[in-house]
Amino acid sequence: MKLLLSILALMLISVTATAQQPAEEMRGVWIATVANLDWPTNRSINSESQKLTLTNQMDDLKEAGINTIIFQVRTEGDALYNSNFEPWSYYLTGTEGVAPDPYWDPLEFAIEEAHKRGMELHAWLNPYRAERVIDLYPRADSHVTKANPEMLLTSGTIRIFDPGLPETKELITNVVMDIVRRYDVDGIHFDDYFYPYPPNNMTTTSTQDAQTFQDHNRGFTNIADWRRDNINRMVEAVHDSIKSVKPHVKFGISPFGIYKNATPIGVVGMDAYSVIYADALAWLNDETVDYLTPQLYWQFGGQQDYARLSRWWSEQTGPAQRHLYTGNAPYRFASPSNWPVTEVLDQLDFNRENPDIQGNILFRSRYVTGLFISKGLADSLETRVNRIPAVPPQLDWISMEPIADRVEGVTSQLTTDGNSVELSWNPVQVNRANGDSLAFYLVYRVDNDDFDGTLTEDHVVALTGETTFRETFASVRPQDMNYSYYVQVLGRNATVGPVSEPSDVLVETSLESVQIAADIVLEQNYPNPFNPTTQIRYHLPESSVVQLTVYDITGRVVSVLESGLRSAGSHSVQFNASELASGMYLYTLRAGGVQLTGKMTLIK
Repeated sequence: MKLLLSILALMLISVTATAQQPAEEMRGVWIATVANLDWPTNRSINSESQKLTLTNQMDDLKEAGINTIIFQVRTEGDALYNSNFEPWSYYLTGTEGVAPDPYWDPLEFAIEEAHKRGMELHAWLNPYRAERVIDLYPRADSHVTKANPEMLLTSGTIRIFDPGLPETKELITNVVMDIVRRYDVDGIHFDDYFYPYPPNNMTTTSTQDAQTFQDHNRGFTNIADWRRDNINRMVEAVHDSIKSVKPHVKFGISPFGIYKNATPIGVVGMDAYSVIYADALAWLNDETVDYLTPQLYWQFGGQQDYARLSRWWSEQTGPAQRHLYTGNAPYRFASPSNWPVTEVLDQLDFNRENPDIQGNILFRSRYVTGLFISKGLADSLETRVNRIPAVPPQLDWISMEPIADRVEGVTSQLTTDGNSVELSWNPVQVNRANGDSLAFYLVYRVDNDDFDGTLTEDHVVALTGETTFRETFASVRPQDMNYSYYVQVLGRNATVGPVSEPSDVLVETSLESVQIAADIVLEQNYPNPFNPTTQIRYHLPESSVVQLTVYDITGRVVSVLESGLRSAGSHSVQFNASELASGMYLYTLRAGGVQLTGKMTLIK
């Protein structure tokens, strides 16, 4: 029989978003390098192993629907890249100031790998921290503690760059602009460490910066206001410098989640404004940030109510016409908090009901795809929350010229096993100002039997930075397909390019060869996540002895659902987990010498 696969590239696709699956949404994850929290997992492993562990994390995050990596490159006056100003990080090589051997540049590599996967990469810097623990490990001669100790303040057990010194603002700006000029980053991201947190915090009567205040007070008489202005001036200098060189590079900050005590009414807790002198509303008013990611690491209810705080922040960013991406806390799955996965999932669902919240960033990578994979967050993101790929949201105040070049050479091919379609196209040559050449691609699939001619976000099957895509079908046979694929090119800030000529490809195959190639198929359970029952379907090309078994994450057998001879055709089995705890489970089908495994998530 003949299988017609119509492959078209579209110029201006109008994507109609729904509250459940928006077409544009920040779906970010922090990858922390300080103390080797997320990566490198071991500072003594070789360069190739470090690359492999990083790409494995990216693959897992991509599978979970993440579209932006917040990658930490400056932890405490150091660099996880080839810096012109600061020494190589201890957390990369085990010795501060020593480059990787064999040499490689983690930031350059991470950007390239993220872009291949259709993901943005924002370089994450800690602006002021110089030593998170004094004398924790030997310092390089080029580190500020040895080269310029006069630039530092000591407060309790830590050292920070003195925010009141003009030299500090100049250094931070130079470090940022070194990255912006030499690396193809999509954004610059600062975290919440400004003046020190308790117990090392500096009160209005602290004397560490008294001399700096005397020498550089700029007419301020209130030291608290002066400290806040020090930060504000640094933020402004960084923002303005970025925009003067590469306007498309986003600049965001993730402040502590409580702006002021009792703001909004009913919220109680330490606040960023009074304790660490961070005035996020000033950055909004001055338009010196593109987005805020307040760290809302609390549950619904109580004195730090997630609903109340996220709503309040959205009421600040919305009128300021800046984006709000909430900071959410999978790390709270760990003891002593022991959050259930539903807490974070409910927060993400809650965000989508508020049009002034444009997405989220999860802290942190290993709690999404690593340490607590058994909690099922990654699986829930992949199969429900982020089931449809989304583009990082467009910033309306950043003007980007459209992509002018046409997509050419779109082709398709049915794979020899009969279960997959491979798409390819020529790269779009983007040539914009400031050397910007980034191009991503959205791939859409429609069923022509019920397609009304309007593409929506429900048709998106991939967001990629490469010029190939392979889609594998678990249960649909190629002879049953009546699909068309569309490819849309995307540039920076969600801008789109022109349409290519349609490419209609005829693929010759036969019903018999497809049936043989199809072989045994195990489908994804439905629904997934589930509570407490779900259906598992499988297909046999001929009568076979089968065993369908469910395991928990440790490999313990939970249930044997099928065992014995089954006829050719489709089969469906119900799994009831009413007596089991929430988490991820595996189901394995053994038949005809083949073993297939799927994963499913129980959420109660």
